[in-house]
Amino acid sequence: RAGGGAGCLTSGALSSLVVKTLTTDESLASTPRATTLAQDEEMASLTHFCRGLRSIIVDEAETLAAGNQGGRTLLDPASVIPKIAQLKVDGEENLKLPKVKHPLWCAPFLSAAVEFELVQAVSTNAPPEVPAALVKLTEACADASLVHFDDAVRTRLTFQSLGTTLELPPLGRRTAVFNAMADELESRAESEDVRGCLQRDGFAVLPRALGSAHADSAADAVRRWLAHVGENAPSMLMPGTLDESGRSAPAVRDDVVAWLAGDELDEQFAEVGIVTQVLRRIVPSLASHPDDVAHDDARRALLPAASYLSHAMLSAYAPGCRGFARHYDRTGPDDPRRLTAVYYLNEHWDAKAHGGDLVLYTNPNKSPVHISPERDTLVLFWSDEVEHEVTAVSSNADAPRLAISVWCLGPTASTANA
Repeated sequence: RAGGGAGCLTSGALSSLVVKTLTTDESLASTPRATTLAQDEEMASLTHFCRGLRSIIVDEAETLAAGNQGGRTLLDPASVIPKIAQLKVDGEENLKLPKVKHPLWCAPFLSAAVEFELVQAVSTNAPPEVPAALVKLTEACADASLVHFDDAVRTRLTFQSLGTTLELPPLGRRTAVFNAMADELESRAESEDVRGCLQRDGFAVLPRALGSAHADSAADAVRRWLAHVGENAPSMLMPGTLDESGRSAPAVRDDVVAWLAGDELDEQFAEVGIVTQVLRRIVPSLASHPDDVAHDDARRALLPAASYLSHAMLSAYAPGCRGFARHYDRTGPDDPRRLTAVYYLNEHWDAKAHGGDLVLYTNPNKSPVHISPERDTLVLFWSDEVEHEVTAVSSNADAPRLAISVWCLGPTASTANA
């Protein structure tokens, strides 16, 4: 996905790197509002993590040289990850940034710092175990919700592009699951021409999006996570809202939602965070490429997934729920949502018996499109072009109707001028 050495940073590029990070607070409203960090804030964040990581590496090297490693290896995650986690805390306290809403806010800055160290290690002919340790450290950072899993994959690709002959160990379980899910999703989307369907019809339906094994493990993990949250943190489950004001109206919408950041990686339900990251980071590239967007169709332009942070929404319609009345997702010109993606988790769903269809109104001259929320089905549509609704869920349904939704963002007047 990174493509060769696309993620490499040279020392010259580092000084001019600007990582645009949009933070959203969907946990308070159904309509995300994006804010940007100013350029000096971005550079301060990047400098903080570059200097901090360099200090950690030097400290670890000195400890090893002094023979005080206590059996540790170079950049042993057991020693280094707590220090990097503290670096994140220090950044939140000392950088005086706008209130951070997303637990992975540090990911672009930390992953850039690691890749810079990686390039430096190879270019200065450091011992081969140094760049290998940096690659493995990035994966450990992904396991600790400090970077995204695709950052770990990209760092490995960067390492391979630098010409070293050192072999790396296989990917760890979580990163490997992410990579396999992402590969399957990209392959399926290409074979079904998802991009062409979106451009032509305004929507696309992708059955078997992740493959049955991944879909089953994700659905099982979501149910375990919901049970865990219901018992230990019920305030995370809230009525679905209508707009940024936080208003709810059960006659219009009566689901219960929880917001997923992609850091839900406890071993008992790690696939919740993994599938969230797959949808959040991979879907934008399936739908649109900058070269595909005509000058007269700029409304469909999408920001690169790595340029902003957002949550996914897990929704649950219990048996007997009314559903969600007909509506557009994008509520106005300052709403950054451009593309809606909905991934369904429901096993053995019978549309005729259980209801809960997603209904898309794509053309006033055509009949609406009814889509059954069957497990491993991914539906994409343009947020401001396709009006849609969720039909009532039958009281005879065996389980709640579950779906994970993500929104891919596009530029707005406010973000473009920030």
